[in-house]
Amino acid sequence: MIYQQFGTSDIVAGRTQTVSSGFFNDGNYSVAQSSTTFTTSAFQTQTTGSGNYNYLNGLYYWNVYYNNQVHFSLAYGDLVGSGSSANDINITKVYPFEANYQSYVNLLLSPTETQFSFLSGSYNTSTKTLSTSTLTNPAIFIINFGANLYKNQVDAGQLQFSLKGAYTSCTFIDDSSVVNKVSNVYNIIQGTISNGIPTPVKDSSGLVNYTGLGLFYPKNGVVILNATALSNLIGPMTGGIYSDNTSGVTYPNTTMGGTDTFALYQSCLYNSLISATGTFMNVRKSELIPTTQYYVRVQNSNFNYTNNPTFVSDGTDGLVRGTIKIPSLRTNPTTYITTIGLYDANNELVAVAKVSNPVAKSFDNEYLIKVSLAY
Repeated sequence: MIYQQFGTSDIVAGRTQTVSSGFFNDGNYSVAQSSTTFTTSAFQTQTTGSGNYNYLNGLYYWNVYYNNQVHFSLAYGDLVGSGSSANDINITKVYPFEANYQSYVNLLLSPTETQFSFLSGSYNTSTKTLSTSTLTNPAIFIINFGANLYKNQVDAGQLQFSLKGAYTSCTFIDDSSVVNKVSNVYNIIQGTISNGIPTPVKDSSGLVNYTGLGLFYPKNGVVILNATALSNLIGPMTGGIYSDNTSGVTYPNTTMGGTDTFALYQSCLYNSLISATGTFMNVRKSELIPTTQYYVRVQNSNFNYTNNPTFVSDGTDGLVRGTIKIPSLRTNPTTYITTIGLYDANNELVAVAKVSNPVAKSFDNEYLIKVSLAY
């Protein structure tokens, strides 16, 4: 037998296969955070001037490039639009920070929620109990990964980034390794990833502390950071006005006024990102690939012979052409399956599958081999 026709039950279509890989366009999973690897465009980061603006000049967000391609965007949002430039409020009546906040509320929260809530408390790794409360804050920073690159999702448990402020530099991960659940929202905590294994920071009592730092939405590729909690941890950021309010809480000044100030908030986050020298941003993505499964049924009476010249004579070695060379194989032929070819209706080869090791085939055994074709 040379060809074997598939039966209707041998082909299972409509399946998907999850393929994980590095997020960055060169295939990298981990990239050093610096001004040489992560860059911005001079056009989008121009300040607003005398009331003239467009959506690329830093009014709403900054695009961040890696290898000359946009990989993620940075933005700032405020529930009530605080921090807006006096120039644009008086002339153009634009409140981009309020627009940013409301956009992400609409994208990420349920219809009944109007404000982001952040987890505060601790997780006991010994008793596996979570003791928390929630915090709210009108000021947020946003990291939005490009959907054209992460495809189906940014992998939970494989996200790491560092930020530097006036006090210190800290590295952050999501808490999927702590809570060990499948969800579309995780919390941002301190920790690191080594060889793909996330390790949360624990205090002297073995507790993982939640300080309301932020939220991670893997299917949306979005990180929402609590601006107040972040500045309390790492200190004021450079690159824009970021100072103490009269309340004593450090976060972007809501009364800065003046002109040409919108892009300063994005620059705070960007400069904090690239200033955390010696650190790496880790991002892994997952893509769902359509897959068809072919079940190759090798029955005991099939595929026990071969035309390989080591098996049969070609008539030039003193034997009759087609004679099995090895006498013991004449009564008990044995072949080895190494390759499976899939052919179309015209017997043209369209796909090839390799088995990991040669499989011995004789009249005494049968095999069922599953071939998955992803495309």
